[in-house]
Amino acid sequence: MPSWQTSDDGYDAKHYYTQSSDSKGHHAKMQIKVPTNIAGEIARLVQSGVIPEYDTAQALVRDAIIHRLHTVNEWIKDEDLTRTITMWTIHEHAIHKASQREQFKEMMAGVDEHCQFLMNRGLNNDVKVYVNDLLEKNTAVPDELRSEYIANLEAKLKVVGGWYEA
Repeated sequence: MPSWQTSDDGYDAKHYYTQSSDSKGHHAKMQIKVPTNIAGEIARLVQSGVIPEYDTAQALVRDAIIHRLHTVNEWIKDEDLTRTITMWTIHEHAIHKASQREQFKEMMAGVDEHCQFLMNRGLNNDVKVYVNDLLEKNTAVPDELRSEYIANLEAKLKVVGGWYEA
């Protein structure tokens, strides 16, 4: 299976599994000891911000645990572990998708506000330039939201007498 596909249990090797509790808020506190050089590298990675999902050392460790449990389960084929990992990955993906939708709504509200600001000042040409620039960047929008993004922006262009050619 290519690395970009999810497995039958919903696991995705490229997904960050960082949630600290289940859907009901349940969690267990664990303490671990790691070599100081590993702790230093974890801290450096978190502080660098290169992976925004790793906003704490705990998030990185939670993600590492899920990925390793999945790998171990491929070797031992434990039904209970399979069920637990499957439920957790479904939960994580649902939270991730809900977060993406919420970020999308906030982004589009900001776009709407800026376009309205420009139109209220009679700067329709600036709206055209702004919206066309955003349309050029449509590949940054998640696939499942892209058509809504494009339709929303194209509607804004129609209001100010513009058009977009992909």
